Amino acid sequence: MCVLKSIWKKWFGSGKSQEEQSEKTVVNIQEELLKKQEEMRLRITDDIICIMFSADWCGPCRMMESLIGKDSVFQKTLKENNITFLVINTDQNPDISKDYRIESIPSFILLDSKKEKYRSVGAINENHLQEAVVSAIQK
Repeated sequence: MCVLKSIWKKWFGSGKSQEEQSEKTVVNIQEELLKKQEEMRLRITDDIICIMFSADWCGPCRMMESLIGKDSVFQKTLKENNITFLVINTDQNPDISKDYRIESIPSFILLDSKKEKYRSVGAINENHLQEAVVSAIQK
């Protein structure tokens, strides 16, 4: 509830009509809650997670997202090994990006029981990423 109050205070009183303010506040509260849920999930899970850090304006990030889309061999490998795949927008989630020391994008991190097993920075070949994830799991 404290999170909701702080978010409400952040957006309340912006000089807009009450209806505009309410609509904007509801959307922003939902976005903030999703960010907090994602942040909590990353901190408490013991699952194997592959995270791609990217941004909407990043050309190499968009290229990587299209290479590792839903029907790709990479996604099939993740499913076969029961690995959760997350894409985190660094602009929308600066705290998470800071926690994982993301300085360049795209960046890939593989976590197993909250421990980093693999890290890659920059656009890479889908096969290389797949091999790296599989070998990191086997270690």
